[in-house]
Amino acid sequence: MRYWFYIEVMRRVLLVAGVLAGGAALFQGQHFVFGAISIASGILAYIFLPKEKLPSTSEHMSYGEGVIGVDVGASVLALPLLALVYSLIGNDGMPRWWMVFIFTSPMIVAGLVLYWMATRNACLWLSLDSGHIKLADIKTVHEFHLSQVVEARPHVFKMPNWGWALLAAFGGPRGVGMAIMHGGRKAEYLNLTLKDGTEITLPKDGFPAVSALEEQL
Repeated sequence: MRYWFYIEVMRRVLLVAGVLAGGAALFQGQHFVFGAISIASGILAYIFLPKEKLPSTSEHMSYGEGVIGVDVGASVLALPLLALVYSLIGNDGMPRWWMVFIFTSPMIVAGLVLYWMATRNACLWLSLDSGHIKLADIKTVHEFHLSQVVEARPHVFKMPNWGWALLAAFGGPRGVGMAIMHGGRKAEYLNLTLKDGTEITLPKDGFPAVSALEEQL
């Protein structure tokens, strides 16, 4: 994995940890100052941890929509429920934390998936210069020339309908909203096979150069 992948993961771990600790304190009606400081610390860590400096010729997903927007959606879906479940751990009363978790798990899982998508988007960039391609993802920076490409295949990914149905059925109003807004969304990619057998997937959404490259190939 690349160094910047771990930074992006840490950005979201600190955000979640700060909000969980602070939210649990607020849910329990105690330690208001501690709760506020914890939440603020998580948000500040998210904002001020360093970001990768990208090449001037690179294309990347819109940071506002592809990263921050996805993180906000994840936080709205998952963080209040995670904080509620966390605040109930060790509580001998009713309901027990695992009971609440069972009913809230679809939205929590959906939020964690969105955090993963934002992490991936933040690490993703593409540079195409005179047939020389650099593609950075969470694992490495791939470098190759167009002359090495022996096959190019378009690929479309769409989350199964049953996944959105589960989110709408058990995710409450926010889950229904997510399913309505994003249920039909498709992600388009270009799969390349190189002469040495290496397979590389280029994202088309937000990367105009990939669509132009597909026409050339």
